[in-house]
Amino acid sequence: MQKTFAEAYIETGNASSAAEKAGYNSPGQAGYRLMKNVQIKRYINERLYGMRTLQIMTADEALKELSAIAFGLVEETVVVGTPVGAETVDRPVDPRTRMSAIKEILKRYPDNDRLLDAQIRRAEAEAFVSETKAAAIQTTGAEQERQDEQIDRLLAGIETIAQEERRKADEENG
Repeated sequence: MQKTFAEAYIETGNASSAAEKAGYNSPGQAGYRLMKNVQIKRYINERLYGMRTLQIMTADEALKELSAIAFGLVEETVVVGTPVGAETVDRPVDPRTRMSAIKEILKRYPDNDRLLDAQIRRAEAEAFVSETKAAAIQTTGAEQERQDEQIDRLLAGIETIAQEERRKADEENG
């Protein structure tokens, strides 16, 4: 019964609730009394310590996670607008995030300054290209219409010039 109490306490963090789950008649009193028991407290502390140890990332695990991000193997979930509302989409992390991961990894290797500089320049170039492409894709309908009108005016001007050149050529040959 004491082990059941201890496990329930670890789960809930509440002595009365744990005592009730363990089947004690007076859960409030039993929970108070059981939490004074040195063996039970030791068991709970050891289990909690073990759980914390499992949840803390090691340096090796951190580097592996940063490497996965840097290689673009990790996806992030983003919310995007659609004509009918919004939806979530999984996509690879953006180049700036990858660049940050690379910088964090290379901080652990101080002799790699030239490599770091080269990788940062490459990552910044990739980020710039991606942002430029995204900006080009994200033109609104009004901007697209304005661009189409400018193109139409430009084409009309070219056609006018071409007609004038043809007319001059016809007069000279004429």
